[in-house]
Amino acid sequence: MSKDPTNHPAPSTAAAEIDAPAFPSMRSAESLLFQLIRSLGRRHRKRDGFFWGVVSSRCGLGSTAATGLCRKAGVDPETGRGLAP
Repeated sequence: MSKDPTNHPAPSTAAAEIDAPAFPSMRSAESLLFQLIRSLGRRHRKRDGFFWGVVSSRCGLGSTAATGLCRKAGVDPETGRGLAP
C-alpha cells in the first residue's frame, strides 16, 4: 500500500454531498439578474436617461453589455419597458 505524500485522508462520500446546493429551490443567477433588470425598468423615468445607462451603472457594465443584457431580459434598452414578442 502506497502512502499519500501529502498525508491527507482519503476522500469520503460526504465530500460529494457538499457540492449539492443547500437550497434546491433557489433560483438561478440568470433569473435573479433578469428580475433585477425588470425591477429597475419599473422604476425608470425618462429624466434618468436611457435605461441601458441605469443598468450600466447599477451592474458595472459597459454600454454594449448593458444593452445586450436588457434585450436578453426582454426589456427595451432605451425605455425600460417590456419588449413586444
